[in-house]
Amino acid sequence: MQIRRAFQPLLWLTLALSLALLLLSLLGPNARLEAYTSASPLRLTGVYAVDGAAERLPFTGEQHIPVAANRQLVVSGHFDRDVLPNTQIILRICNLTVRLRVNGQEVFAFGERKPSFGSGGGNVWMSFTTAGITAADDVELTLTSVYGSASRSSFDAFFNHLSAGSEYPVYRAAFVSQAVPLGAGILIFLLGAAMLGVSFYARALGLARSRDYPYLSAFVIVSGVWMCINYQYASLVIPYPAFIQLLEMVCMLWMPVFLMRYMVSLVPATHRAVCRWTVLAVLAAALLGLGLQFMGAVDLAALTGVFALVDVAAISVFAVCLLRGIKPRTPEMMVAVAPLFILFAGALLNVANYFLVWQTGGLFFSLALLAYSLLELSRLIRSLRDSIRRSREYARLENELTQSRIAVMLSQIKPHFLFNALNSISALCLTDPIMADQAITSLSNYLRGNIRSLEQSAPVPFEQELDHIKYYVRLEQLRYGDKLRVVYAIETTDFVVPTLSLQTLVENAIRHGVSPRPEGGLVVVQTERADGGTLVRIIDDGVGFDPDMQSRNADSIGLANAKKRMEAMVGAVFEIRSVPGKGTAVEIRIPDAPGKERA
Repeated sequence: MQIRRAFQPLLWLTLALSLALLLLSLLGPNARLEAYTSASPLRLTGVYAVDGAAERLPFTGEQHIPVAANRQLVVSGHFDRDVLPNTQIILRICNLTVRLRVNGQEVFAFGERKPSFGSGGGNVWMSFTTAGITAADDVELTLTSVYGSASRSSFDAFFNHLSAGSEYPVYRAAFVSQAVPLGAGILIFLLGAAMLGVSFYARALGLARSRDYPYLSAFVIVSGVWMCINYQYASLVIPYPAFIQLLEMVCMLWMPVFLMRYMVSLVPATHRAVCRWTVLAVLAAALLGLGLQFMGAVDLAALTGVFALVDVAAISVFAVCLLRGIKPRTPEMMVAVAPLFILFAGALLNVANYFLVWQTGGLFFSLALLAYSLLELSRLIRSLRDSIRRSREYARLENELTQSRIAVMLSQIKPHFLFNALNSISALCLTDPIMADQAITSLSNYLRGNIRSLEQSAPVPFEQELDHIKYYVRLEQLRYGDKLRVVYAIETTDFVVPTLSLQTLVENAIRHGVSPRPEGGLVVVQTERADGGTLVRIIDDGVGFDPDMQSRNADSIGLANAKKRMEAMVGAVFEIRSVPGKGTAVEIRIPDAPGKERA
């Protein structure tokens, strides 16, 4: 007991001391590395020429020189300050080849060495240690763009980030400036990984569309990787610039393929063929681009605009198919489809950003992708949770229905019913042996159906239930003769019902509707097609009853039991109408099985 009392104070004291030490480490003198390291911008001024032109124009380092119009830039002049010996010059190189000469001697070169299948050295941070450059030294800088597109090369980025000093503060600033996009990319990647785990679990449970969820998960994972590829810091983490750039392009190719393959499962069957061909076309374009890149015939980075237009066209096809094909628009389907249009809007804004601002990344697409990933993961988890809940409910109902089937079977084999049937057969043996033989066959089939119901947990075809009803009716007609008339108005038999369920309703109509009338009556068993399902009616012109005053005897319990079984097993909807003295009508609406289309 004393040890327990001493633990809590010691725990809080240790925690407080830890926090105090951590705070002192942040606030102490020279706690930041910037106190020991620094870097400052380096400006080159003089004259410049573009694409080998003889004309020289003043260069201040601040004017914008568009890459799309000018592939090569040569600047001659001087740095605005001295660069001390053993000082690093930090360069931001966006798909450029760079040559730096000081007093006619080359001191730095980058971009000539490149992979056999690529066009340049990549989009990287570089630095070199100089032997010292004074403000009076003649400096010549030659920049050559690898691509003609401003989305892939930038003279402006080179001069804006040109600095001298320590690498650390420059690289740290690059990381800090992109912390939010990096965090978003990591979060999306983790969401995709979580979705992949949930999708595999959903597939194990046999959830609807679970075979397509891995494609959705792959899209989110690849999108997260793509968002993490930010050239402000990528080369500082992975020192393989060609790999980074190719990984970005591969992600851009695979993202629409995975997403559209998943979307095929959401499109109605009438439009699915068009969407499948669209996915194949996008996949073929990606395969062609990769093949050309592998052979060194073209650089994928130069085809970014082409692939963007292909994706826009494919997205348009899917959007039209989704809008025109989803009828009726059920809440479940709208929850699955609506987030896609958020993603579509973000993708279109991203494409516009590419062509207008010349950047492949965009805030709108990042936000749309994050929102889409969160919505889809939450939807997957809800579906999985509902599936588990339904599985547990089904197991509970299965146990109840097993007991119910036993009770129903036993309720059908009533002693007085058997005695009446056997007495009628005995009388027929003396007067009509042929009919007696038929009656014995009906009784045998009737009892066999009751016993077989114990072995059948799933719903049975309506034809099987109808045969059982006819066996029962023949036995009752032995007793009531012409007073009991039964009409079968059967228009459709293509549906299933729980075993003995309709027979219970027919028995109820005969015993409590028709038989109490001295003159007997009529029972009608009717089926017909309705919108999205089947209507079954059991109608009698018997004595009727007041539904509000229905008794709680065994027969009314049997009727309630049949109703419960049909609701649980086939989703039936019951409606009972009865008027004392006029009769009773039981109408049952049985929906079609999911995914089953009927004429």
